[in-house]
Amino acid sequence: MQRCLQKEIAGKALRLSNARPRVGSRRTRPDSRRTGALAFGRTQPLGSLPIIAVMCVGRHYRARCHSVLNARDAGITPLATHGQIMDLDLSSLRGVIAAAEHGSFRQAAVALNLKQSALSRRIRQLEVQLGVSLFERSSGGVRLTSAGANMARAARRLFGDVDDMVASARLAGRGEAGVMKIGFCTSVSAGKLRAVLADHIKSFPEIGIQVTERTRAQLITAVSAGDLDVAIIAGQARQYAGPSMSLWSERIVVALPARHPLSSSDVLEWSDLKDETFLLSQRDPGPDLRNIILRKLSSPGDAPTIETWDIGNENVLAMLEAGRHVSILCESWTSLAYPGVRFREVRDPSGPSHITFTACWEQHNSNPALARFLESLRKTHHPTPFI
Repeated sequence: MQRCLQKEIAGKALRLSNARPRVGSRRTRPDSRRTGALAFGRTQPLGSLPIIAVMCVGRHYRARCHSVLNARDAGITPLATHGQIMDLDLSSLRGVIAAAEHGSFRQAAVALNLKQSALSRRIRQLEVQLGVSLFERSSGGVRLTSAGANMARAARRLFGDVDDMVASARLAGRGEAGVMKIGFCTSVSAGKLRAVLADHIKSFPEIGIQVTERTRAQLITAVSAGDLDVAIIAGQARQYAGPSMSLWSERIVVALPARHPLSSSDVLEWSDLKDETFLLSQRDPGPDLRNIILRKLSSPGDAPTIETWDIGNENVLAMLEAGRHVSILCESWTSLAYPGVRFREVRDPSGPSHITFTACWEQHNSNPALARFLESLRKTHHPTPFI
């Protein structure tokens, strides 16, 4: 029955290979969906021809016929794949590397805990699949051919990449690798946010950090849409219905022109600023800072003068040098040098004022790197009450 099957497959292969399609017909070029061309290195009688091939007949039928290749048949040409991806057995590649290192199939088989015949068969089948001889065989052992040396080098690189892939996947599964997208609406040039990011990057160097600076509303929208993993905003997340966590707090300081009479004092009272014109950014945390000013200085029939411009805090500080405005900012800005500007603590009988920073994220975000970052944030979870 096996001989009948071999004859049937060989006959079909011969008809396919000898077919002469008409010029201009749809069958002029090989169609990998319909036929699998079989090419053998030399013509042999049917009974002695070892068939190691995969032949596709029609769209769905696949016939496989295998037999062991004799040593004298190592030059057989493989099945033409017509652009199809070739399936390679990784265990065969490990066998090639081991045989190359030991110079012997027997010693390589011992190292791999295999029978020598099993290892030899794997390598033979790989040679047939590739259509090249990988080893020169002799009574003294085996030696790589030129093609085999190239194959062994590529296999070593492949296994190195596989090892890296597995290690990376395990790290990512533990939240120790991957990518984290963080949004914020305040400067990272100074203050607690910069320190938290630096510590997290140092602790988890395999996690890529992508940061985005946007307004509070844009950050909340991006978190809800999944475009950001977490957003860190100044103030409370009153308009966000998802999970959030209060983080650290920063003191509020007043920024004055260097020539301002109040700049000579180290600490100011809020009442000292009652007649000043405040300049704030419309961007976050400008709205929260404006609420603090109103809460501290408003009285029935009397409200402080506040101007809000569509500029960043850097430009707010630059405008103070003109001497027409004062401003209030988070304490982190005091570590940066701005010529012509002086920072002073401002307080009332209850003490200094603070603004709390808040982290927001999406409840169903399954990024393991997010869980790691939230752990880092919880270590800084010691906000001062918002005053």
